[in-house]
Amino acid sequence: MEEEELGSCILIRECVEEDLAQVMKLEAECFKFPYDMETFIHFLSSDRSIFLVYDLDGSVEGYIICDAREIGTGMVVSIAVSSKHRRAGLGSALLNAAMSKMQGLVSKLVLQVAKSNEGATEFYKLHQFTVKGILPHYYPDGEDAYLMARDI
Repeated sequence: MEEEELGSCILIRECVEEDLAQVMKLEAECFKFPYDMETFIHFLSSDRSIFLVYDLDGSVEGYIICDAREIGTGMVVSIAVSSKHRRAGLGSALLNAAMSKMQGLVSKLVLQVAKSNEGATEFYKLHQFTVKGILPHYYPDGEDAYLMARDI
């Protein structure tokens, strides 16, 4: 298993089944409409997905899932960082590690982000994602999403 060390006890590594309880807890903390366990199991077992966790002394403090959905195009399915570690570079480290692993599999990444989530939208723009369109009523509560994309 490839690991990217970011500090003495901090690393980004591939997610394993034993991480899923912590991933689910993080998911519930971070999202209004969290994914269920079956969704995470699907991506963990898919040979077309990159599922990385940010491990801080054995505690999952962030994760990212990218999926090669169609020829040439991948999707950032989800990225989350615990509230106590936001704005410390964890999200950038996760995104950069996932994009590195997606190179050669896809040439473009897309994602959806809630229009009201200005922090996430700015984060993606900092990483050269651009708004390509609006997905009306994308979320269960009827909120629109931006469709964003970038070449890798």
